[in-house]
Amino acid sequence: MSRLFLPALLCEPKIIAVLGLDAASREAVRLPGYSLAQAGTHGLPGLANHQGGTVSGESFALTDQQREKLGFLFAIGGLSFVSGQINGQTVALPASEGTDPVDAAHWTRRMAPVWALAMGDCFALQGVFSTAEIRDRLAMVLSRAHSRAMAQVETRPDHSGFSQADIAFEQIKQPYVEYFAVQEFFLRHKTYAGGESDLLRRAVFVAADAVTVMPYDPIRDRVMVVEQFRAGPLARGDDHPWLMEPVAGRIEPGDTPEQTAHKETLEEAGLTLSALHKIAGYYPSAGAFSEYLTSYIGIADLPDGAEGMHGVAEEGEDIRALILPREDLMARIASGEIPHGPLMISAYWLSLNRAKILAG
Repeated sequence: MSRLFLPALLCEPKIIAVLGLDAASREAVRLPGYSLAQAGTHGLPGLANHQGGTVSGESFALTDQQREKLGFLFAIGGLSFVSGQINGQTVALPASEGTDPVDAAHWTRRMAPVWALAMGDCFALQGVFSTAEIRDRLAMVLSRAHSRAMAQVETRPDHSGFSQADIAFEQIKQPYVEYFAVQEFFLRHKTYAGGESDLLRRAVFVAADAVTVMPYDPIRDRVMVVEQFRAGPLARGDDHPWLMEPVAGRIEPGDTPEQTAHKETLEEAGLTLSALHKIAGYYPSAGAFSEYLTSYIGIADLPDGAEGMHGVAEEGEDIRALILPREDLMARIASGEIPHGPLMISAYWLSLNRAKILAG
């Protein structure tokens, strides 16, 4: 049995548990000659040679089986094992493949809870996909884990009287994992009558949380919407799969909904928002879709000529930004021209709250 050194940022109790390390074997250590680095903004924090630097952390007992398990996970997160010395003893060190600096406060607050969940997801994919294939899917694995982490800390009033503690899972499958994932639950749950349901099989389309933003100019009383091709209507057989909708984007791991709202509005509409008004957070289709949306009205200057073409070409985005008088938007929704739920919610909310926005 050998020893493993982990930087303090990776020594969170939930991470240690999912890694399967023996917490009783941990020893506090200071490792000279190194600093922290990571491969990209979402990689695991590891070690980089740095004369004069010191990294605080802990060492753990490490079996050959644990080393193999961690080697698989570390390769996904941009780390590899190298040998080092601590107090004259050879230890395994997680060296970073990248040189990006690590924001310790951001990691602890935002990324550690995400990775604690994503690690289990990566282990579940072992044997299904190669390490390289899982690494290619890492951005969305982390995004889905980020959504679960956000859900675990959110609170809301509940009148059902039930919680996840009232669900008994017999099996959970994940037959499809790409940009999205599909999960199948085999479960029983308590019923309103006081008994328990039969064994249920439920399939869920799993996506990361997202935001929508409808830019609004209160001076000119006009809004901006974006129009683009959408595969959902195409799959339904809709002859017109180009839809008007609000600006939208998935929340990247570590970002807040507000940060995403500003970033996506600049990317998809070329606009800088002066303020955000939160409409609501909600599940657009809770029966079979995990997606949780947070919708906003974004205050912006929308003069003539603010329309244009936007989007990220590398992601295949071809987005047209359009300016509409608010009353025109409402008429198009009433006529059935715009069958887009989040845009309808945003438009109706704006009509109900416009006076409050104008009053500042």
